[in-house]
Amino acid sequence: MMGFRITILLALITLAAGCGGGADTQVTVDTSQPPLDFTFRPPAEPMSFNVDFSTEAEIRGTALISSVRYSWEARDWQQDGEDWTCEVRFKNIRAAMRRGSGIAMEPIEEFDRLEGFATRYRRTREGFSPVSEPAKDREFKQLFGQLQAGLVPLDFAIPDTTVHPGGTWIEVQRDGSLEFMREAMKDSTITYTYRGDEVFQGGTRARLHFSSKVALDGELDIDQGPMSGNRVRMTGKIESSGDALLDKERGFLRRVKGKSKVIINQQELDERGKEKGSEFSIVQNLNFSVTFSGH
Repeated sequence: MMGFRITILLALITLAAGCGGGADTQVTVDTSQPPLDFTFRPPAEPMSFNVDFSTEAEIRGTALISSVRYSWEARDWQQDGEDWTCEVRFKNIRAAMRRGSGIAMEPIEEFDRLEGFATRYRRTREGFSPVSEPAKDREFKQLFGQLQAGLVPLDFAIPDTTVHPGGTWIEVQRDGSLEFMREAMKDSTITYTYRGDEVFQGGTRARLHFSSKVALDGELDIDQGPMSGNRVRMTGKIESSGDALLDKERGFLRRVKGKSKVIINQQELDERGKEKGSEFSIVQNLNFSVTFSGH
């Protein structure tokens, strides 16, 4: 399914360009307040989150609309030196797509394979990643990698500098799901700003804003999609922005909300590096939210 392979993949990897959340509520800023403490302190009870991705894309003149909704739970936290490990389980997965002039959203049944799947993860200062990759086939691993985009409430790097309200820091984008475009990426940094505090889910949270603009311009080999097996010239950009609400007592993001825009142009190259054939273009808009739902 071309729509599934391209649209869902690009929709979810753009979330890795940053994290976001929050709402248009009043935010207080006080630079005299102490800096943020990002130390992670997991609660005794399981942590549950709801994830919602929705996308609109145009590929070679064909409109595609997709949505992926699911929940995930982190339980059985165990400390390992300065790190923590836990079991993550994916559940309640609902994925659907509408192509062209179609009326109804059709289920993307491939995601059914991930329903109830669980594996252990490690939380470090650098982020949140599986202790070991699942011993599954390639399709399963691709789906698994896509759902990991929703783990952003725990998957963020702790800044090396102290951050007061109004402070800004920059992080180099490190997500592996963007690796296949690395040769074409001209900039891969994310700018974060601590905008102040607001009340959410019964407590005062730190509101973090992010923005990222990644320019694409380079040659690379494609191993998926209509140009699989070819070397192409890729141009375009990936832009993301949004806000996140940090639990200052526990060190995780209680809500993540934002948007991304992807523009990718691919031109096939011949053996001499000359352009051939017609250009293949993708334009996509993504909205996403991840919210802590308690136990």
